[in-house]
Amino acid sequence: MNAFFSRTARVFLAINLFSFSFFSYAQDAEYEWVETTGVSSGGSNNEQTHDVAVDGNNNVYAIGNKGGAINFWNGNFISNTHKGQSDIWITKFDENQIFQWTTNIGGSGIDDGYSIDVDAAGNIYVTGQFQRTTGGCEFGYAGFSSTPFATINSSGNNIGFVAKINTTGTWQWVKTFEGGTCFPYSISVDPNGNVYTTGRFTGTVDFDPGAGTNNLTNSGYSNDAFISKLDNNGNHIWTSQFGAPGGSNFNDVMGRSITSDASHVYVKGYFKGTVDFKSSGDFSSKNLTGSTSYFGDYFVIKVDNGGTSTKWAHHISRSGANAYTQGRSIALGSDGVYVTGEQGSQAFVAKLSNGNFSTSQTWLKNYGSNSQGQALTVDGSNNVFITGNFGGTVDFDPNSGTQSLSAAGTKDVFISCLDLNGNYVFAKQLGGTSTNNNGMGIQLGTNGEIYSGGWFTNTTDFDPGTGVENRTSEGSRDLYIHKMHEKSCSPVYGTDTQAACGSFLWIDGNSYTSSNNTATHTIPGGAINGCDSIVTLDLTMPGPNASGIDTRTECAPFTWIDGNTYNSDNNTATHTITGGAANGCDSIVTLDLTIDGTVDNTTDTRTECAPFTWIDGNTYNSDNNTATHTLTNQAGCDSIVTLNLTIDGTVDNTTDTRTECAPFTWIDGNTYNSDENAATFTLTNQAGCDSIVTLNLTIDGTVDNTTDTRTECAPFTWI
Repeated sequence: MNAFFSRTARVFLAINLFSFSFFSYAQDAEYEWVETTGVSSGGSNNEQTHDVAVDGNNNVYAIGNKGGAINFWNGNFISNTHKGQSDIWITKFDENQIFQWTTNIGGSGIDDGYSIDVDAAGNIYVTGQFQRTTGGCEFGYAGFSSTPFATINSSGNNIGFVAKINTTGTWQWVKTFEGGTCFPYSISVDPNGNVYTTGRFTGTVDFDPGAGTNNLTNSGYSNDAFISKLDNNGNHIWTSQFGAPGGSNFNDVMGRSITSDASHVYVKGYFKGTVDFKSSGDFSSKNLTGSTSYFGDYFVIKVDNGGTSTKWAHHISRSGANAYTQGRSIALGSDGVYVTGEQGSQAFVAKLSNGNFSTSQTWLKNYGSNSQGQALTVDGSNNVFITGNFGGTVDFDPNSGTQSLSAAGTKDVFISCLDLNGNYVFAKQLGGTSTNNNGMGIQLGTNGEIYSGGWFTNTTDFDPGTGVENRTSEGSRDLYIHKMHEKSCSPVYGTDTQAACGSFLWIDGNSYTSSNNTATHTIPGGAINGCDSIVTLDLTMPGPNASGIDTRTECAPFTWIDGNTYNSDNNTATHTITGGAANGCDSIVTLDLTIDGTVDNTTDTRTECAPFTWIDGNTYNSDNNTATHTLTNQAGCDSIVTLNLTIDGTVDNTTDTRTECAPFTWIDGNTYNSDENAATFTLTNQAGCDSIVTLNLTIDGTVDNTTDTRTECAPFTWI
């Protein structure tokens, strides 16, 4: 399921602009035409479009199922006959809804056409399955020839097929995967014309449709997924199988949608339990573990185009949705891998990074409840277009805004668009009273066309705008092919004025070395209204040199950017900075210097005793003539003081230890009556430095004072 213009990888070049930036926005869309048809009586009355593809000329191709003979319009009705319970139809219309051709596949059983893709030459590739029946399955019946291209009655129950039809509707080849049961759900053609399919199988299936054999057998009783690669002629190249480790009977896995580029193939699908997604050349497992409930979870894997290495495997929880039926669509943008489906009754769109060996979920956006995402595609600006169905009232703005649509019937079709960051762009609905509709496929044309397909019931309005385009189903369910286009708008013109020196690289990728006012460049969708922006260059070369004045008030001496030292005022000196201007030209600077003062240099000569603490806060114990300290003088300039210190002696510290009777008077003149060891007294030593004496006094007794009173005759001699 990989149409050429919307699911082939693209390479984009991002350019930084000098004076402006442009971004591409998807536009609102409006109705153009719809093709509907069905079976009014007989058969199952169950017609539906399963997938659409678009070629480089905006021709649209579609594939689906029919329960009876249906008619496509071509000026008159062309009858499509019918073979069995459910046949496959394939058709082509040009961009103006002019019928080109139709062809059919069918036998007497139930046959299904699932997916369609187109290569660069307009060749069509389809895939599906047919039931083994008596008489076989006819490929190419009731087209331009009454004789079918091939009738195949192969072994197996449900036989997978891949077929190629050229742009005129002529069958080229049909290849089958025989034995067991095989359902190829999706097809993709890479830029080299290789054909990839993915789906599920049980039993033993031979995936080599030629003379060789490539038998694969599923694990236990569960479905296994496969990826098959054929060349442009339908020859087998390789097939990979993915199943539960150890052949668990309860771990289903199937591929539901596939896309490819020149180097890799990408698959989204359904799985239950633990599944190893490693390829034949991988040394380590690529196990994912999902829900074991009936509904299962989603997987997304990236495999190299040789089928030997699974680069990464990613798990997305279903959260209550039926992953078996809703793991439907994958698309490749220039900036990542996009998938859609259903989570917990809500349609979701997820963007994954596309690393070489790993991936991460960039964002995941949900719509409101009772919605299902069935198919999506991505444009060149990584805007994402999605189709599916919804019931009730659903908000299609997955962010903080509200953009609600209310279904007119049980289920209406939605066609919506998000930008590359998952922001709302638009949402449209196709519905009517008592309808039960579903959008199944969507692809883009080369000029903003949006093609989609699905089925509808009862009366449905296919104009999502203010007009009315009612169609009423002929049976219980009819198919439709629908076209909208992005609303046209006029380009916005602008001028990019630049001045440069040397060489100038513009947004058109060209380098200019001289003045130019004629070059133009168109940025698709670059205007703010989403239309094209057409820019004219107005370039002057060489551009003007920049000039400026460097005004400074400084202290002398002053050294400028020219490397010169100035001691007086100066307003004539200049200096050229080569290429220094913003436009790449030279920048010429003129000095405007005022000398406001002079830096002082003085010496503080001192003869001191050690230790000595200076104005810088440091303590010196020896001679020093290198220490400096900067002060600010009266003119505001620096005053740099240099210390010239001579240490002439050292401060003495001694202890005077004494044992005395109280009271005791020391050299400090103080009298002590008790022990003392803290008192100090400073003397001057022989060197003229301080001699600090500390008292260590012990009082050993006290001086007694008594009176000897006597009455004596003279002369009297006392003691």
